[in-house]
Amino acid sequence: MKKLTYLFLALLIVACSDDEGNPCLYNPTLTTSAVTNITETSATLNGVISIVSENCDNPTNTEQGFVYATTIQPTTANNKVNVNGTDITTTLENLEPNTTYYARTFLTNALGEFYGNEVSFTTSEEQLCVYNLNTQDVTEIITTSAVLIGTIITEDIENCELPNTEQGFVYSTEVQPTIEDIQVNVNGTDITTTLENLEPNTTYYVRTFLTNALGEFYGNEVSFMTIDGLINCDDNLVPTVVYGTQEWSVENACNITYRDGTPIPQVTDDDEWVSLTTGAWSYYNNDPTKHRLYNWYAVVGIHDADPNTPNKEFAPEGWHVPSDDEWTSLKEHLIANGYNYDGTTTENKIAKSMASTTGWNSATNTGAVGNDQSLNNSSGFNAFPEGFRFYNGMFYAEGNDAFFWSSTESDTGGNCVFDECAWILWLGNNTLKLWRFEDGKREGVSVRFVRD
Repeated sequence: MKKLTYLFLALLIVACSDDEGNPCLYNPTLTTSAVTNITETSATLNGVISIVSENCDNPTNTEQGFVYATTIQPTTANNKVNVNGTDITTTLENLEPNTTYYARTFLTNALGEFYGNEVSFTTSEEQLCVYNLNTQDVTEIITTSAVLIGTIITEDIENCELPNTEQGFVYSTEVQPTIEDIQVNVNGTDITTTLENLEPNTTYYVRTFLTNALGEFYGNEVSFMTIDGLINCDDNLVPTVVYGTQEWSVENACNITYRDGTPIPQVTDDDEWVSLTTGAWSYYNNDPTKHRLYNWYAVVGIHDADPNTPNKEFAPEGWHVPSDDEWTSLKEHLIANGYNYDGTTTENKIAKSMASTTGWNSATNTGAVGNDQSLNNSSGFNAFPEGFRFYNGMFYAEGNDAFFWSSTESDTGGNCVFDECAWILWLGNNTLKLWRFEDGKREGVSVRFVRD
């Protein structure tokens, strides 16, 4: 505050005389004292207004108090605060931070306008609540989900400790997302959340946010793009190949949940496996270093014993387990496009072109999968000989055979265990062709996907 010397205004007014002829002397004294209690938006004005009158009637004071403005020599035409009395004080509110004001005492009556000395003061600089919002990273990005990471740090300043109404992340497919878009509330300083149900192959924009009585605050913007494809159990993109009008995964399924996240039970016990009529999986030989095998009930999403319960989806969003007809279309496409081991376009001799280049037990017959495996997999289908789990729970044929489920039940009345049959596709180390046969739904075999 600018310190000023103490000034006062002494006015001597000579009016008409009293009844005895003595002159009327009117002497108002107005003093503007130092300003106190100065803050960002308020200040207290102080002053004294006294009047000495001799031999005359005192005129009625119309108004008295303080006037103030951001310019010098304020008058009643500026801001005016009426305060009665001799020792007067008032507190101004709603001032502007870091601003210089000028103030004077004032008095008005029938004799005119009277002003005291001028004092000035400067309001304090505004004290802000400083929020440090940082949108750090987006990780674990797959087809329909991603993990957001950020920090929200509040540096509390005196008189500025307001509770946070909401904080977290906002995201959108448009730049500069706000709380008008999609909002995920996350409390704390180091914050993280997993977004679900995103669209594949889509760019998203995300920011940290905080809102309270002071307004809306946002961190830096980070963008990410979801993956257009399947993700395997190592969080890597599953390779796919287009055959004609179909896009196939060329890596076996490894999921342990249905599409909606419901777990698929892992069953290791042989007696339990043989009695199953709902979905289950196991590792080959119950060895976690091996591959996963599924019964047919898992493939079609039969997750409980209630026939009235809707089936779940085994494949991820945008994909499905191939039907028997789709397997037939794949076979016909490979034959017609010269994937027989001898380059012909008739008959079914495509096994070698579909089999992986390693892992098979050897064979000597010409064109067999196990004969010179370096010539395998010209189609890119990459079928490994992962064997199967028999309906009784026993494991067989690793290194010899690759089996794959179709989603199609068999209606031929074949001789399946428990008379429950579905179509299976098979490659063997000694075979030339892709075989199709019906087998029991309790078998545990491999699964591939086709894009919807």
